[in-house]
Amino acid sequence: MAKYALNAANDVRERGAKPLADHWADEVGAAAAGDFVKLANQLESAYDLLLSVKMVMEGMHMSLETAMSTACQITDLSRAHALPLDDDGMPL
Repeated sequence: MAKYALNAANDVRERGAKPLADHWADEVGAAAAGDFVKLANQLESAYDLLLSVKMVMEGMHMSLETAMSTACQITDLSRAHALPLDDDGMPL
């Protein structure tokens, strides 16, 4: 989704703001180009936010994987050494 926002920002700049500046040189064209630039900037901000969320989610995923792996190792070790565990994972 982040890539779509970045691609859209680039498209708005290349296909919106640039052609307007080249072919519509009066005040109205400049205002319209400014609106396109503003939209492109907003899309780039959305890209940054989405990328940040993705990075946080990946970090959380890694932490959960590590916790799950540790829990499985504890269970395996307790079984290997005949140490009973309660349903909550604590020793009996």
